[in-house]
Amino acid sequence: MNGQRITANLDTGSNGSFQLTPAAVAKRGLEAHVAQAEVSRSVGFNGATENRRGTVGNITVGAFSIEAPQVVFYGRATGRDDERWGVRIGNTLLQDFVVTIDDRAKRVTLEKSRAE
Repeated sequence: MNGQRITANLDTGSNGSFQLTPAAVAKRGLEAHVAQAEVSRSVGFNGATENRRGTVGNITVGAFSIEAPQVVFYGRATGRDDERWGVRIGNTLLQDFVVTIDDRAKRVTLEKSRAE
């Protein structure tokens, strides 16, 4: 993300493209992006939360690069403060790919889906 490596969580049940934890925002100096982002409210397994929706410069996943992608910046105390990942990749992005998980090789492969 923005030229820096980040640990990701693939979440096929998440209805967004990218969501960033508070720690990922702080580590990458994205506070100004958060301040400019619009307020976004949602309800999930942690209850009702208030986050921010905005953009970052770039996210690259494997060979695919997305310029100025929409992201959700999770707020502090919304249940994501202690996550081991920094960015969640949800089904809004994953729906355009065939996702192959090779657990033995510890590799995830994304291939662009072909239109049927």
